[in-house]
Amino acid sequence: MATLDVSPLTSSPVPRSAFARRLGLAEGFGAGASPSEDSALESWLFSAAAHLERRLGLLLTPRACLWTLDSWPLDSSGALRLPRGPLSGLPEIRLISPAGDESLWTDWCLDSAASSPRLRPLPGASWPRILPGGAAQASFTAGLDPLPPDLSEALLMLAAHWFENREASASGLSETPFGLASLLAPYAEIRL
Repeated sequence: MATLDVSPLTSSPVPRSAFARRLGLAEGFGAGASPSEDSALESWLFSAAAHLERRLGLLLTPRACLWTLDSWPLDSSGALRLPRGPLSGLPEIRLISPAGDESLWTDWCLDSAASSPRLRPLPGASWPRILPGGAAQASFTAGLDPLPPDLSEALLMLAAHWFENREASASGLSETPFGLASLLAPYAEIRL
C-alpha cells in the first residue's frame, strides 16, 4: 500500500486579477470585490489547478510531498518513479522498522535519463528490504517554478470555461475548451 500526502495549494498558480480580466470583469475587480466574489474566483482557479495536477501528474507550484510505501513499486527497469514532479530538490528516503526505528537510506541516485523523476540504487547497491509492518518514506519537494506560460494559459482557459458554463445543462457543451489538449500535450507523459 502506498499513500501520498502533498501539502495543500495555498495560493493560486496564476493571479486572481488575470482570471478576472479573462472573464471580462472590471479592472481592479479584486480590490473592490466582496469577500464572497473573491472567494468564488479563487475557488474556480483552485479547482482548475487541482484538475490539471491530477491530469498531468505534476504540481503547478512547489510543495512538500511525503510518499509512504510498504513495498517498492519498481518499474520494468528496476527504477522507482516518484508520483509527482518536477523535483525541486533531492528526495530523502527513510526506512522505518516495525518498531518505529528510522534510518536514512542514501545508496540511491536520480536517473537523469528519465523524463519523470526516477530513483535507482547506486551501482553495487540494491533496494533495501521493507520489513512487514515497516515502511519506507520518500520526502521531496516537487512543482513548477515559475509556471510556464502555456500552463498558465491552460489553467485560465479551463477555469474560465467552467465558470462560464457553471449552470449549463444544454447538450453539445464540451467538458474542456477547444485547444486545452494542445496546450497540455507537451506535459503529458506517455504511459504504456
